[in-house]
Amino acid sequence: MSEKDSFKFFNSYRVGVLTNLFNMKTIAFMVSIYSGFLAVPRSIFEQIFIVVVCSSLEFIWYFLVALLFGSSLVRGVFNRYRVSIDRGLSLFLVLFAMQNIYHII
Repeated sequence: MSEKDSFKFFNSYRVGVLTNLFNMKTIAFMVSIYSGFLAVPRSIFEQIFIVVVCSSLEFIWYFLVALLFGSSLVRGVFNRYRVSIDRGLSLFLVLFAMQNIYHII
């Protein structure tokens, strides 16, 4: 990995981490996960283990995303198909929401 590529990777990782830290939806999600696991009486070792595992998974996820999208080839392909990806994901989320509403009613 060249120095330029290394800078792109760490810059991408930094942006991802900062976005995650200040994203209210992510904070709410993580609080709900932690509170569900930590609400049950557990030893201090188990509590620390849960926090370390969840934090490690977050680290690994953003590491892989930064590594993947730090590549100009992957970024180029993503940008070329961005509109299609956005539309496909939007359709999926709308159908998922409709399914949830259907099951509630």
